[in-house]
Amino acid sequence: MSMSNKDNQTLVLPGDLLECEKNESIIHVLGQGIYLSYENILYNNNKLLATNAGIEQYKSIGSNNICNIEYNSKRYIPQQGDYVIATVTNSYSTHFVCSVANCSSSVHLPYANFPQATKKNRPKYENGDLVYCRVKVLRKNLPAELECMDSETGNKDGFGILEAEKGRHSAVLNCSLAYCRELLFNDKEFLLLSKLVKNNLGFEVAIGVNGKIWICTKSLAETLCVYKILEACEKTNIANHDEIIERFVKDFIKE
Repeated sequence: MSMSNKDNQTLVLPGDLLECEKNESIIHVLGQGIYLSYENILYNNNKLLATNAGIEQYKSIGSNNICNIEYNSKRYIPQQGDYVIATVTNSYSTHFVCSVANCSSSVHLPYANFPQATKKNRPKYENGDLVYCRVKVLRKNLPAELECMDSETGNKDGFGILEAEKGRHSAVLNCSLAYCRELLFNDKEFLLLSKLVKNNLGFEVAIGVNGKIWICTKSLAETLCVYKILEACEKTNIANHDEIIERFVKDFIKE
């Protein structure tokens, strides 16, 4: 069962055949919420099916056509290439054990997946530390593997431990996965972060698609202000974002 609205967006349910399959469109990259079935490998009869209820979306990057299901959820399942904020829970001789979501399987962050890592030059993280990293490898029946660098260049590229410098304050906001994806990837239409900057709110932010946002500012009042704005804007229409920003800036900054 699938439904279309006036904006030509298709609502799909788990098990539905995607519109791109019905229209015989060529899809090069599969995003979240899609399952590639192998009903008959002998006759190459593969089909793209929805695994989540949501809106079927398409976009093109270069020569690649990308399809994904946009859905709202608080349960995170690691996908290769995802940017995540992980919490270190344990360490062994070869890797850190991390958690990326509550009530989910742990993941591994090998020492070799850091810039310029050697046997003698190992990162020193403690239990409870927050690390901004990317999902590198998914393996069946084994924990997912994270990395804290760009695999192609070997550079840090913004990955690593998330901690406030001396004199600064930080906080972590837990929110829905769809909201994090909007903030991270939809900067042309979802202009919330740009509006915060225009209101003279200077802050550092790291967004993980596992439903975590790390915020760091120069004062506790500004950290609370940005935290409350992001929390309130998740549940309101885009048209009301300016009003929310103005109200919280007035309450926390311009008292």
